[in-house]
Amino acid sequence: MTGEIAFLDGRKDRAVFDWSNSFPPPGGQSYGDTIGRRDAEALYDKTFAVDCVSCHDNKKPTVIDPHIQQARVGYFDSRARSFSLGNFLTARIARVDLPFRVIGSGYVSTHGVSMARAKAFAIKGHPCFACHSLTTMESGKRFAADAVAMPAGVKDPTLGQSVGIVQENAALQPVQDHRTDWASTSGDGRIMPWMVPDHGGNLSKGSSRLTAAEWDQLSECAWENGGKTCNYRPLFTGCPAPGAGADTFVPFDFSIAPMTMANTDGFQSALHLTWRYLNGYGDVPERDDVRFDIAVREKEIPVAQAPPATTDYPSMADVKATEASPSLGSVFKLRNDTLLLLNASYSGHRKWSDTPPAKGPRSYSITIPAVCGKRYLIRVVPKRFCFDNTGVVYGHADHLVDYDFPCAR
Repeated sequence: MTGEIAFLDGRKDRAVFDWSNSFPPPGGQSYGDTIGRRDAEALYDKTFAVDCVSCHDNKKPTVIDPHIQQARVGYFDSRARSFSLGNFLTARIARVDLPFRVIGSGYVSTHGVSMARAKAFAIKGHPCFACHSLTTMESGKRFAADAVAMPAGVKDPTLGQSVGIVQENAALQPVQDHRTDWASTSGDGRIMPWMVPDHGGNLSKGSSRLTAAEWDQLSECAWENGGKTCNYRPLFTGCPAPGAGADTFVPFDFSIAPMTMANTDGFQSALHLTWRYLNGYGDVPERDDVRFDIAVREKEIPVAQAPPATTDYPSMADVKATEASPSLGSVFKLRNDTLLLLNASYSGHRKWSDTPPAKGPRSYSITIPAVCGKRYLIRVVPKRFCFDNTGVVYGHADHLVDYDFPCAR
């Protein structure tokens, strides 16, 4: 549903897995689950020997979820109802223009080269692309060829393409050899080819097969030989900074006001900073991969009370400071006049809890102890946790707030 996918695979130094036992989560049940984390370490392959993205290469549920291939065609009468998908499909299917990212720095590091080269393509007016999105990986080369019972091939192939096409057709041949006569028969009741252009997987309609010209056009695109008609685009999307690139959502409605507070640190007053933000990237209401870092600088109020210059505020370098010493929890002291607060989440968020779907922008707030006679200069920066090799990416826009806290007369 999110357009993101993670791959977990068993270690390759053992011949047999005990499928009767449940597999532990890759990181255990929690950070404190040392037994579960040790079991996961013993089970999962950290070398990522299998190139999973070659087959699981687009957002269509038939590609991501292996259960669906067991029910890929359907008759709408009593002959073969067991083939029907029924209502198995999720109600929310990712659109072709939404993100498709692999989560997991180990996998991305190992297979980053093939991921960077992979392309999605769509041929305008072609009968297959009314329903499907295909790629230059397995869904375009092998999945499509198997679905329509056509051999891979291109005009004027390069040497590398010639070798790849021979290997691909050799891999397809055993699949064809293992089909039963019933599966390969023609006429009423056939299930081969199992994907046809007129009615998709509904074989009750007596659909025609894909024409040779239509297949040639598709195969040329799958083998990166089709030019502009293929409308190529990168298959995998990066991790966008909040408010940049494909992510157009930014924090807004900033407000700051004084409040009274009682504590044992000698602070009688504080500033209450609030804002709102919708993490709407990818149209996933449950998405929760953005936090906020806030740098706060305390200065004397100028005698002339002139408004602050942009250079007076904490800088982006302050927000990204990596050598700060923690003062308390997620609060860091950068200098005598500057504090850094890390990882602010939305109001009401409880640690380790699932995020409820956002029906609109969520509210955020922090409370900053304050003393009279001081000017408070604040920079708020959203950051996205990418869970891949890029680590954390910060928003680029300036979100600056200031407040002069007067002393009572």
